[in-house]
Amino acid sequence: MRLSVRWLALVPAVAAFVACHDTPTPTGLTTAPDLWASLTMDDAATDYPSWGGLDLLRDAGGVLHLSVVEHEFGRLQYGECSGSCANIVDWHLATIDSGPYQGFGENASSVITSAGMVTVYEDQPGGTGTFQVKIAACAAQCDQLSNWQKADLFPGLLGSVNYASTHARALAADPSGGLHVLFHDADSNGVWYATCAASCQSGAAWHAVPLDTVGGRVKFAGTNQSILVDSHSTVHVFLESSDTTEALRYFECAAACDSASSWHAVVLAHGYTGRTPSVALAGTRLAVAFHDRLPGSTVPTGLIRYGTCDSNCLLPDAWSMRQLPTLAGPDVALAFDAAGRPWVATSYGTASHYNGYADLSRCAVTCTSLTEWTTFRIDSLGDGGDVSLILDPGGTPHIAVSGMGVHYSEPRPGYTFQ
Repeated sequence: MRLSVRWLALVPAVAAFVACHDTPTPTGLTTAPDLWASLTMDDAATDYPSWGGLDLLRDAGGVLHLSVVEHEFGRLQYGECSGSCANIVDWHLATIDSGPYQGFGENASSVITSAGMVTVYEDQPGGTGTFQVKIAACAAQCDQLSNWQKADLFPGLLGSVNYASTHARALAADPSGGLHVLFHDADSNGVWYATCAASCQSGAAWHAVPLDTVGGRVKFAGTNQSILVDSHSTVHVFLESSDTTEALRYFECAAACDSASSWHAVVLAHGYTGRTPSVALAGTRLAVAFHDRLPGSTVPTGLIRYGTCDSNCLLPDAWSMRQLPTLAGPDVALAFDAAGRPWVATSYGTASHYNGYADLSRCAVTCTSLTEWTTFRIDSLGDGGDVSLILDPGGTPHIAVSGMGVHYSEPRPGYTFQ
């Protein structure tokens, strides 16, 4: 294993499993221990939740890829696993970019294309507060620094403009390998969309249009967004706003998306809601999961909402919104398994192995009532930051969380989810 690491120490940990049904505050839980295997990746130096921009990905060959940025000491980290990922020796880890103290922003976003791994992230040259969106790409053997090509793209941030720890799911790839990015620009602090069809290492290859620049810093401070491109190259965007009259909006563009007139939007939610939207697609069903604050509350703790649309998604009545049986942690992640069943992950706590845990909720395809959701809990897997979730072709969940460090968990061999 290559560890270009002063940054990572991997520690095996055993996590417990608990299952519950149909209650936002689970009680009477039954325990079946040792069904989850977990690894902890931590630099043992950070003293606040400085790990963000977390993405756990799986390529067509079954290799897992992990990317994350460590804001405090300014490092962009990468890991890959091609074997049994609950084993330390099967992870290859590397630092792919570094800067001065607090030289990187708190967000990054990654995808896998036919050409390899692509990550966008925030560079803060000299730690001055003026951010630049950067891109890093690697075709193979990405645990070796020399195989990454990096370039500056344009001034701006991928996520929050008040430097709050948020999870910007800001990068997507289309079927042709073109890239699509959401960012907050440096001038208006509004949200922009940028796209590139080829030669994306050059800033000149990107074309950007504003999605919303009204309200700037006040409207989008501490907000999140999520982007997905479907098999027809239609671009889907979910955008949170601090304006409670349009707390969560859905934007859609079917073609010529580098023109502002090609974009259309609809308001999906009002109030103190819409935080950390995560978007996924199962066939023609578009879905989003997001953090919804408790009624009458402005504090982060809240509910998880799950919304679906099967067609005509620019019509408000085309969306069906439901509540999940678990409370929301700082971040929410959504993925579908091969059978079309949605899984939603969230995590809680200030530090794994202290008081943290993660909940995975899964339901049948219709998901019309709370009783259709089953929640699986992983103890000692919650770190006060991001959560990323993938399902392999067999329906096995793989989950990573970040905050004070980076943590990964998967079911032990032999266990299957019915």
